[in-house]
Amino acid sequence: MNNPFVVSRAWLPVFLRNYMVWRKLFWPSLIGNIAEPLFVLVAFGFGVGALVGSVRFGEQELSYLLFLASGSICASTMTAASFEALYSAYSRMSPQKTWDGIMNAPVNLNDIIFAELVWAGFKSLFTASAILLVMLALGISYSVKLIAALPLLFLTGICFASLALIFNALAKGYDFFTYYITLFLTPMTFLSGVYFPRDQLPAALAVLADLLPLTASVNLVRPLFLDQWPSALTGPLLTLIGFALVSFAIASRLTHKRFGLPSASLEWPNAQSLQVEVHRPVGPHHFCEPLSSVPSPSNLPIHRRGAPSGQAFSRHRPWRRRSRQKTSSTSSSSRFCCK
Repeated sequence: MNNPFVVSRAWLPVFLRNYMVWRKLFWPSLIGNIAEPLFVLVAFGFGVGALVGSVRFGEQELSYLLFLASGSICASTMTAASFEALYSAYSRMSPQKTWDGIMNAPVNLNDIIFAELVWAGFKSLFTASAILLVMLALGISYSVKLIAALPLLFLTGICFASLALIFNALAKGYDFFTYYITLFLTPMTFLSGVYFPRDQLPAALAVLADLLPLTASVNLVRPLFLDQWPSALTGPLLTLIGFALVSFAIASRLTHKRFGLPSASLEWPNAQSLQVEVHRPVGPHHFCEPLSSVPSPSNLPIHRRGAPSGQAFSRHRPWRRRSRQKTSSTSSSSRFCCK
């Protein structure tokens, strides 16, 4: 088995393909990605913040709006990366068969998975950047250190996109993603200190919350909103990187298994392995037998519309239409009647 982390340069055209498609839907995507996080920020930040007042974070007091903003931007990054690697990637993989079409070119499955991973991270970074600009417009924080939050948010998106690709490989339909969102993402949002400090949690849940990747992201980003550097940098970074690497390896294995391919990369035949034999057309229909045994998509069995179920037909044999039933003499004569 080859290393799943060995990726060729062919992933970049796949990434650019996704970008060109998304560019046509720029404004709907922008509104859809930042509308809900901004509603949560305004409703909870100004509404609940007026009741709560200040929140204690470490050794200092800060407003609840600032506390919520520094955590919600991490949660929004998680949601954007997860939805892109779940619903959008699954649409390209299964219903639209885009991945199958790409693999007809000299691109292996590892390149496609890696391109989807980077693309989901880019989409999450775009969402986080848009939300961050709105927060700056609202005057929530003017810290210069927020520039350092962008690579941390991109790493957060990569981490959760890797986790989502595992469920993308296991899914049999869109309804399967509800389990991942309801049983994993939603509890993580409440346990990672996005809406309230983790000090309020019971001891057992607090230990569990410290192991979550969203907690690591919040611990890295929240001090930057306060114009401070994170006190603990190594632990949260290793948590995000570890989750991303392990999840990507598992997602690669499961995706290869779903496509019926070995975990090794799909090799495209070189010029030396191609041996084409030319045949002259024979028969009244002028069709040829398969030219060679090269494993190309044109030699694969396909199903024709209207063919009996369970029967596959080769592309090299023309589909013979069913002969129309001749109308009987009685039916033809019934068209004409004497008045």
